[in-house]
Amino acid sequence: MKKLLLIDSNALVYRAYHALPPLKSEGKLVNALYGFFLIFTKAIEDVKPDYVVSAFDRKEKTFRHEEFEDYKAQRPDMPDELVDQLPLIKQGLEKYGVPVLEKKGFEADDIIATLTKRWADSLEIVILSGDRDLLQLVEKSVIVRSPGRGIKKMINFDKEKVLEKYGVPPSLFVDYKALRGDPSDNIPGVKGIGKKRARTLIQKHGSIEEIYEDLDKVKKTFGKKLKDQKKQAFQSKRLVTLRKDVDLNLKLEEAKFSYKKEELATFFKKFNFTSLVSKYEKTRDQMKFEI
Repeated sequence: MKKLLLIDSNALVYRAYHALPPLKSEGKLVNALYGFFLIFTKAIEDVKPDYVVSAFDRKEKTFRHEEFEDYKAQRPDMPDELVDQLPLIKQGLEKYGVPVLEKKGFEADDIIATLTKRWADSLEIVILSGDRDLLQLVEKSVIVRSPGRGIKKMINFDKEKVLEKYGVPPSLFVDYKALRGDPSDNIPGVKGIGKKRARTLIQKHGSIEEIYEDLDKVKKTFGKKLKDQKKQAFQSKRLVTLRKDVDLNLKLEEAKFSYKKEELATFFKKFNFTSLVSKYEKTRDQMKFEI
């Protein structure tokens, strides 16, 4: 079966920016640009995809902000020195022939979820992201490849790995996050229900809907918290659930992975990325992706 690599670009951009020390080219910071393509080239070597698509967030608010005004309210704006690197990252992706997708009103995760639903039956899909929200998409033909410490080590989350790490299957990951909340996105969850209790409730009862059907069987202390915060619990689930119906005008063949190594070598030379330049000054068969 052929492979599709889906890139959660904003998540990787932030990871690269914070993981690498300041690196400048002609007086401008380029550490996110460099780190992004270190992660990208490593993924290309390991996954060997036939198709690649990148997804980006947009500046505008999304349907989640309409549902919950304080969604991601605590997050600071992207630093200007990082904003300035985004066009360069998109240029680099275009040099690889990778489609760059973004959609007003939606997040990159929703784009990835939509494409995953579209092609999971016909392709093996690898999602490259540090965002755990995407674990809800993991299934037999779908894994999430996530950077570990720094940007070198990678963790592959398949169904077994998600269950081992969080104690719930991917199909119930949204319920787990909805119960315990997500401070990084300012999703409240159910106050008083932490990771351990959320996991226990799901293991015993199932989804949030099933938990509320069995509320009389839940320990009184936690049952009261759930009852009092029912509206909040279901709203949190809606917020963490990825949309799979984004209107995307992309054909699979447009994502076929193909590039000219000379153009990439020229692009990376502009920033003095010697290790990346060296990969594309060789023939493709001789390329070594060593970080």
